[in-house]
Amino acid sequence: MAKYRCTERKGAGEFQKSFMSIPLCTMDDLKNADANFFGAPTCLGYMCTQMQQFLESASSLWTEGALVGKVGSAFTSSAS
Repeated sequence: MAKYRCTERKGAGEFQKSFMSIPLCTMDDLKNADANFFGAPTCLGYMCTQMQQFLESASSLWTEGALVGKVGSAFTSSAS
């Protein structure tokens, strides 16, 4: 019996493939932007792990002052 990842069994494989062409934001994008807006889903009161990891990786921009004077905003969505 072949082993499948959980997402493939539930039919999410095609859905995930459709997102492969979406460009990813880089640290240079954050640095060069006039404003940064972030949106993320929540689970049990926390932001998704991918967003948390991305924001933590941007700490070097914060320490060098590259984000000073930029407009920033964040929003979230939750099912409960």
